[in-house]
Amino acid sequence: MVSVICVLKLGGNYTVQDVTNLFSSVSRHAKDFNFLCFTDAHYSLFPTNIEVIPLVHNWPGWWSKLELFRHGVVTKFDKVWYFDLDTVIVDSLEPLFKEAAASSFLSDFYWPERIATGAMCWSGGSNHEVYTHFLQNAEAYMARFRKGGDQAFIGSSIGMAQPRLQDRFPGAFVSYKVHCKEGVPDDARVVCFHGKPKPKDIDLNTLLKQKE
Repeated sequence: MVSVICVLKLGGNYTVQDVTNLFSSVSRHAKDFNFLCFTDAHYSLFPTNIEVIPLVHNWPGWWSKLELFRHGVVTKFDKVWYFDLDTVIVDSLEPLFKEAAASSFLSDFYWPERIATGAMCWSGGSNHEVYTHFLQNAEAYMARFRKGGDQAFIGSSIGMAQPRLQDRFPGAFVSYKVHCKEGVPDDARVVCFHGKPKPKDIDLNTLLKQKE
């Protein structure tokens, strides 16, 4: 079974409601999956169909995403998909979930030679070296990659020459700012809201109706 995961670090721009919104978005477009959230929020704040995995480090903001690769946490899952909390699913995820879970990352929508981490997939037993590497000197890496964030660190750790989701699934992953100026493209399945606006800033009903 596929496991869909996200990260919520309290004190930033996102809340438990954003986790619930992502879960609902995935639920509308996928059948059998587990949904997990790495977070420092108390488990009682979440619906029972969302499994809570406590964060163990107090890394700020996007740096908490490095905990996705902790040893032994998602190893039991054959297929893992990660989505940022400002992601909206607009069409079936089944074609994505059925493929082998080879590690793949987004290509940055402005600098495609770079890795972006708004969506990622991998098998549960892979990519632990990312976490191990970061753990060696987290404070120094957060300072060094302050501008590029977690995705710049991941790219430096495992190399930018990683399989890309846009190559595996042509047209399925789009940027709201780059690709949706005249509506959602017909082939789109995942809309990424990097930067501004966020999903809460637009009329999502109109966005979703464009795919009906």
